Amino acid sequence: RSVLFSLTRYVNAIKQVEQWGLASEPNWPGRNTWVNIFYNSPLIVAGLGLTNQEVFLRTLLIERKRHLKKQGRTDIRDYYLVRKHSKSTKESDGREFLRALGFKVVEFDDTEDMYNNANWRVNSK
Repeated sequence: RSVLFSLTRYVNAIKQVEQWGLASEPNWPGRNTWVNIFYNSPLIVAGLGLTNQEVFLRTLLIERKRHLKKQGRTDIRDYYLVRKHSKSTKESDGREFLRALGFKVVEFDDTEDMYNNANWRVNSK
């Protein structure tokens, strides 16, 4: 029963975001929600295993890309931080999917390398 409830909430969340449409209007229904921040701020994703089952997150990322493109926003830089020798395959960890959405994929050797690597910092040009 809890799996069915979770699936129903998941599907309803996707429908709600899709009904809101693009966040281009001043009175956009999602303007006072976390979705507005998600759509309009730089993202840094670290070590996410983004499989095909993550439909809601994938849908949000695709809608975000559409929003940014429609707004002509080229100032937002997104990063995906992942270990060079990750146990997951490149297909299952989301590298290619996020790269296709404009994320810069930054590979690192270990956690210390990740924190010391200036290639992913939001302020770096």
